[in-house]
Amino acid sequence: MTTLGDRIKNQRMKFKFTQAEMAEKLNMGRANYSHIENNRVIPSSSDLEKIADILKTNTDYLLGRTDDPSIVISETPNSIKAWLRAGNPDLSDEEKEDLANELEDYFKIRKQRILRERDKRGE
Repeated sequence: MTTLGDRIKNQRMKFKFTQAEMAEKLNMGRANYSHIENNRVIPSSSDLEKIADILKTNTDYLLGRTDDPSIVISETPNSIKAWLRAGNPDLSDEEKEDLANELEDYFKIRKQRILRERDKRGE
């Protein structure tokens, strides 16, 4: 049986990240990250989401609920939220959430505009 730590390690190795690089991306020490891969520590839900985002997979795959590591794209731009969580340590959590909400609103407005333009063209 493949464990959470095994799945995380396998995905990390696909991207050729070291444990130190993963720890840095997660704002934790390398030893703390190593404990996750060695199943000594279960990551918090927020850390698990960040790990999935960094490793371009989904939490269900990491948890063993599915064997499909691909990311499911939903109607809302969750990938934007994932990008904000994973790659922007200079923004506070509140700033990230505000920016994500603004971007989500922009995408909804832009989608409506595209659909209106398509209707005008008779497509």
